[in-house]
Amino acid sequence: MDTVTLLHDEARHIAHARSGSAHAAVVFHCGRLLEVISRQALEGIGLDTSLNVYSNLKKLEDLSLIDRPLVYLTNALRHSATVPAMRGARSAIATLRSRQ
Repeated sequence: MDTVTLLHDEARHIAHARSGSAHAAVVFHCGRLLEVISRQALEGIGLDTSLNVYSNLKKLEDLSLIDRPLVYLTNALRHSATVPAMRGARSAIATLRSRQ
């Protein structure tokens, strides 16, 4: 799937989640946008990318393409996007275990 399509899909998910007051979903999809944008930034200057968004952000910081405060903000966003997903996974596992 191309980058424009990925960005469009994530933006659509964010708009849908916002309309339903699903704040965790908004944060999650913003985190996904961050993954795509950081990967595309590195690909745009001809560098290898990682599946790990933190590695991509670190490379951008090392190249002075993003400032330290932005790195803190992006890390906070990624962490905030991961926590609801982990809670959802734990809840699903607990539900499955209770059915056994």
